[in-house]
Amino acid sequence: MGDTIDTKKVRLVNKITAVQDEALLDLLEKIFDSAPVANTAVWAKVVKPIRQRQTIEDMVQEQNFQGFDRAGFDKIIEELDVQDPDGELLKLLTS
Repeated sequence: MGDTIDTKKVRLVNKITAVQDEALLDLLEKIFDSAPVANTAVWAKVVKPIRQRQTIEDMVQEQNFQGFDRAGFDKIIEELDVQDPDGELLKLLTS
């Protein structure tokens, strides 16, 4: 079974990212500029400009990060009721 179109895109982006030769980049840019793009809206979704700055707040908002549920985590720990008075579990982690 052949590569998917998304796999090909990722591989191509990785190759272009690794290019250090400005003349080659200029040539690739000319090729892309001259290639007919059937749907420029789709093209715009696929090729996004790299941001100059990205904040943690931007990433939290874009990824819809909900945070850590400390109360839920503490409840799971309480329900597990792990008994280790001699600290054997901690010794296993540090050895």
